[in-house]
Amino acid sequence: MRTTNEPQNVESSYLEFCKKKNKSFTEELTCKQDLAHKSIIENPLGFIIFYVIIVIFLGVLFQLTQKKFKNTKGKK
Repeated sequence: MRTTNEPQNVESSYLEFCKKKNKSFTEELTCKQDLAHKSIIENPLGFIIFYVIIVIFLGVLFQLTQKKFKNTKGKK
């Protein structure tokens, strides 16, 4: 039975040490990564939107590196 101060999704973790109350930093980090992975698997829409935004951002940065800017100081 779960106490009231524990997160609800701890029971759904595949890792046994995530059920412990006192965890080390690495165990806590591993549990958080496991929960983040599960949320991405269950509902991938947020990850897909994030991925599309990153691809567009990288495309804009690439276009800016290919653009030749005029040097206005050299014309005077």
